[in-house]
Amino acid sequence: MGILKRMVGIDSRSVQDTGERYFALLSSDGDSEFLRKALHSLLEWVNDTVTGIFSAGIREYAEKILERSSERSNKGKKDTRDTISELISGVQRAKSFHHSYPLADYHRTMFSFQQEFHSSYRARKGKVLEEILRKFCQDLGYIVPGKEKWQFIAKSLKVEVKNLVSGKHAPDIDLVAKSEKCLLVIQIRSRDDTGGTTAKGSLAKALLPIVDTNIEISPETDIIYLVVIWEPRGEEQFSSLVEELVGRLVERGSLRSDIAGVKEKIRRGKGLKVRDKIFLRIAYGNKEIEELIRRQSGGKEKDKSSVKLSDIERLLEKPDDLWLTYAVVSLELSQLIVRGKTNIDYLKNRIESEAHNVSADNIDELAKELHSTWKDNALPFEQPADNYLYIRDLLYLYLIYREYRNRTRSRRKKSSMQVNSSHQPSLTMEGS
Repeated sequence: MGILKRMVGIDSRSVQDTGERYFALLSSDGDSEFLRKALHSLLEWVNDTVTGIFSAGIREYAEKILERSSERSNKGKKDTRDTISELISGVQRAKSFHHSYPLADYHRTMFSFQQEFHSSYRARKGKVLEEILRKFCQDLGYIVPGKEKWQFIAKSLKVEVKNLVSGKHAPDIDLVAKSEKCLLVIQIRSRDDTGGTTAKGSLAKALLPIVDTNIEISPETDIIYLVVIWEPRGEEQFSSLVEELVGRLVERGSLRSDIAGVKEKIRRGKGLKVRDKIFLRIAYGNKEIEELIRRQSGGKEKDKSSVKLSDIERLLEKPDDLWLTYAVVSLELSQLIVRGKTNIDYLKNRIESEAHNVSADNIDELAKELHSTWKDNALPFEQPADNYLYIRDLLYLYLIYREYRNRTRSRRKKSSMQVNSSHQPSLTMEGS
């Protein structure tokens, strides 16, 4: 049983020790700057969600997520009565009971909310990994371009970009990083068992223009086309991944089909040589990825010993923005449906009616004050210390909501002023 469970009252020191919070959306240090980039889409979900629950209330927010769920299910369909997803998930069945039984409403609402969260979350992992590797390479001294990746590659190959790819059909590249020793062209996968043979083979798409024998190239440095697999998981698909990657090169005539020891070469040193100064390499897991990128960074190893890929990845463990928003909204939706009232609405009403000032500096004391005079009975936990922390977390989310609302208003005001300024007639002196 943890320390909070043993508390009868609220010991502020113990609560602080067990409930320290860090919010990327409320901080201004270097870590938060990186986290806001790496978790950009997910933190936007946080902003949108806290705005939804605090601006119009949790009930209207619940109605909106049901509407959005229905719109997603019926997107592109003329007949919006039934969809396969609603049928097999039980949503259609629950609809028939929702006027007479709260549990049916609970299913519909929670299913829609969690579907929205997880569909948003799943699609963002690649971008997060990309930002982790970007920061790691930059910290090691690599030059890492933004969107102009193919222009950067063409310059290193000393060819016109139009001789490599056309703009509309340029294969996607996750990251490009250049050091004194080499140019890394990096493709990132979270696991090697995602996608079938077509997906694995597509990892070679961006390599093919680089090794095309019809293009005369003269690389300044070695080029390593690096496929990184973030989670090794026993490297279960390593053989099929190699076969698909190398198979694409063989089809184009860039490699002979009888190359011996391909699997060993592709995991060792710079990797498998596919053309003069051009190599194909696969790296599994943080340690192997880090060692390869560090080895090719140039400069003095001792000057870069403090730069660790695992340390950058661990920064993702730091923020509380996402999990708290997800957990709080899940609880509050449940309270709304089961008990007909929520702590979100009660908290906001008290803050505004009693004119409380909410800031990061006074949030602990304000949480104590609100907790000691909390009249509503919708708090979710049995222990007072747990409910104190819950009220404090609600205040943090309210602070995120207020900060985001103020920034949005400021941007709108600035945009409006710019528009108005652009429409002002120019004034000239009479007789000029």
